Amino acid sequence: MPLSFTHSTASLGPGPGPRPTGSTRRGAHLLRRSASSCYLNEFYGSSEAFLLHFESLGPKLGAMLEISPLEEMIVLGNPSLQVREMLGELGAKFYTPYVGFSR
Repeated sequence: MPLSFTHSTASLGPGPGPRPTGSTRRGAHLLRRSASSCYLNEFYGSSEAFLLHFESLGPKLGAMLEISPLEEMIVLGNPSLQVREMLGELGAKFYTPYVGFSR
């Protein structure tokens, strides 16, 4: 990944804009000091909230993957079949809750 990662991603423009009513989206974009890799962690309250975000992200996805190729995608939870199919095409690994707790 080039050292100009932060400048390159800034050229993609602003994010998807305001969240739709009733959706939950939180995220963290963590960049290594050397700018050699980035870790993205996002949370969605529902599959519908994710789909709305992905719809607005779609036109930018190709450029984003050129700047920072996808190394791994892990999905935690019970996404809809539509989300599973979409993310499955990108090589996502799915983990469904089995036992435990959440705060």
